[in-house]
Amino acid sequence: MDLELLKKFYLVAEIRSITGATKKLNTSQSALSRCVNTFEYRVKDQLLIRTTRGIELTAQGKRLYEFAKKIVHDANVFEKSFHEK
Repeated sequence: MDLELLKKFYLVAEIRSITGATKKLNTSQSALSRCVNTFEYRVKDQLLIRTTRGIELTAQGKRLYEFAKKIVHDANVFEKSFHEK
């Protein structure tokens, strides 16, 4: 699994908005949408339901979001501690 794609999915799921996530990631909406689409393709399941009001998670998306929460947190802690040395 690609950690960077997982992090981007997690942020979109956390904020419930691709537009909101693009601001935090300093990227374009189309680029982030492609990343999410790539991630969904790789896990072979739809994770997000895109609506005019934002993002809703599918049942599989909710499961992956909970899984990603710990992985992304642990990766961020590792990266921070690694760069402090």
